[in-house]
Amino acid sequence: MTLAELLTQLRQKLREQRPLIHFITNLVTMQMVADATLALGALPVMALSPAEVAEMVASAQALVLNTGTPSPERVSAMLKAGEKAGELGIPILLDPVGAGATSFRLELNQRLLAELPITVLKGNRGEIAALLGWEGELKGVETVGEPDDAALVALEAARTFGVVVAVTGRRDFISDGHRVMCVENGHPMLRSISGAGCMAGAVIGAFLALGESPLEATVAGLAFFGLAGEKAASSASAPGSFKAALLDALSNLSEEEIKRGLKVKEEPVMRPKMPLDLTLYVITDAQLAGGRSLIEVVEAAIRGGATVIQYREKQAPTRRMVEEARLLRTLCKAKGVPFIVNDRVDVALAVDADGVHLGDDDMPVSIARRLLGPGKIIGASADTVEKALFYASEGADYLGVGSIYVTTTKPDAGPPIGVEGLVRIIQAVSIPVVAIGGINEDNVAQVIEAGAAGAAVVSAVMAARDVARAASRLRKRIEEARRR
Repeated sequence: MTLAELLTQLRQKLREQRPLIHFITNLVTMQMVADATLALGALPVMALSPAEVAEMVASAQALVLNTGTPSPERVSAMLKAGEKAGELGIPILLDPVGAGATSFRLELNQRLLAELPITVLKGNRGEIAALLGWEGELKGVETVGEPDDAALVALEAARTFGVVVAVTGRRDFISDGHRVMCVENGHPMLRSISGAGCMAGAVIGAFLALGESPLEATVAGLAFFGLAGEKAASSASAPGSFKAALLDALSNLSEEEIKRGLKVKEEPVMRPKMPLDLTLYVITDAQLAGGRSLIEVVEAAIRGGATVIQYREKQAPTRRMVEEARLLRTLCKAKGVPFIVNDRVDVALAVDADGVHLGDDDMPVSIARRLLGPGKIIGASADTVEKALFYASEGADYLGVGSIYVTTTKPDAGPPIGVEGLVRIIQAVSIPVVAIGGINEDNVAQVIEAGAAGAAVVSAVMAARDVARAASRLRKRIEEARRR
């Protein structure tokens, strides 16, 4: 079924089934939301009291929560209604209006995401980025500007929160964590009236009430609302007439107008949100940590300038590895540093690591890519030009090349290939190369001057008495070598 056919079918179902949508929404836009819901063919109810919301939502087919005008009583109502909706399997849409504008709004929306089984999260780029802990500038409850990473924000938020996420703007991006859809329908006049975003949420909520998959309901809802905005703008001369025309369009958008006007496409799934900076790639080794916790040592390494952290553990049971990796992943995410798991694709998946690093005896790069998806980082070890070319062709994002010098931290490492071997591999491939094996403060400049994108170290940092200082000194040597 095409999207145009789905939209036509959904609108017909709304008129036939008249689903009840429970809104705990923005007081500023409540009337517009109710009118839009009725225009679609669904039924709105605006029950706000904590004393009745659980009973009311039990009669509804969808719940829409909007934090545009929060208060302690409304927060209580949202939590009670959301808990009941979760018990009954009723879909919940959260519109985190102004998240990031104040700490109160941010903490409220974080709490709703943590405590309720949210189905769809819909907000502008600034709001969703704030919930992720990314930078996003809000003025009041509106986002400022239109950064070009909205699709990536949607993808990362969907993966982080485990819900369908819609990042709205001049173009809307919707992701379930695997796919990213782009809706280009809409009109600038939608920004001239208050409540357009809340009305879009009402359309999505109505489509969710019909039992459609959250991704399809959200894409269809935003496309339908955008088409209605385009139709309304064609006959309106100013915001007042546009508002009335928008309600009419929500009611009478024709099948032909839907089929002719849809502008929806699937976006390629992008690489991780942060550029992969291989400058100082620190690999963990619990034995070298000398009794210190890995969290303590890794935090110090990042403080000193580590740009990538790889968790390498060869002996521990899987359960312990997952527990350790989850703690390190949380730390790295908070610090904005990519977290890579050595060898174990299963552990990487379990903790949502940024990627994996694979060797000759590990899972093939192509299979790991299929399991992890194109949004994760995959590195591979190579000590010959042939291996390097093979792993690059399989889809590796970078190569760990070595051992460059004699090393004691990897017993199965082959004979050193030296700087000459490193240069041969760098010249043969187009993906970044990080040098590894026996690298320390005295020789790190040599591999950087040879063309390596960075240096991977184990004992030079993990065994240091002052980890932060050791990492800082290595980082300084690397930067100095690059300037020569």
